[in-house]
Parts: sequence; C-alpha cells; structure tokens
Amino acid sequence: LPLLLEGGMRPSLAIFVCPLFFGSAHIHHGYQLMQEGRLKKNVLFVVLFQFCFTTVFGVFVSYVFLRTGKLLTIILIHSFCNLMGFPAFSDMFAHDYRLLICSCLFLGLFIFIRMFGSWTS
Repeated sequence: LPLLLEGGMRPSLAIFVCPLFFGSAHIHHGYQLMQEGRLKKNVLFVVLFQFCFTTVFGVFVSYVFLRTGKLLTIILIHSFCNLMGFPAFSDMFAHDYRLLICSCLFLGLFIFIRMFGSWTS
C-alpha cells in the first residue's frame, strides 16, 4: 500500500487495488489442492472463494493502515485471522447452543462496527 501511495495513487483507489495483490498471493493454495488429487472444479471454487475473502480482508486492513499508519497493527490483525481461520458457519448453525453462539456473533459484530472508528483514530 505505501508503494502505491508513494507512486501517486489516490488512497481511495489504492485501498481497492492493493488487496487484489494480497488476494492473488493466496492462489498458490490451488496448486497444493491439485497435488492432493482434488477435482479441478472443487479447486477452482476454493481458489475463487479464498481470493474473494482475502481480497475483502485486504480492503479492511488497507483501510486500517490508512487510518492508523501502523504496520504492527496490520501484522497483529493478520496473525489473529490466520490463527482463527475462516468461521465454520455450518458447524455454528448445527450446534446445540446455536442461539447463544449466533447472539454472541452478532453482538460482537455490532460492538466492532460501533467501536471501529474510535479504535482506529
């Protein structure tokens, strides 16, 4: 992101261009899946899905970086997300305590959205 900005790209454009590189950097997982003998259409689905969610994540961390200017914050966010992995929504909705789990999820999302501005200023 800093290279795009230093090159003269507007922040409003760089925040969407930079994540495309980040999403593309995760396409190599498709090769690993092909080596494991997975079906090509399944590999394509996984690669496209991962490209999309890593690109959206890239937009988020680009925005956080523009707001805070702190690389350590981005490293910590990325590390936390790698540690947690993508949520297993199907498991969540099938769980005996799904109402409690879903309530906590939506409460956490609400608090995150409400507090995001003050956390990144």
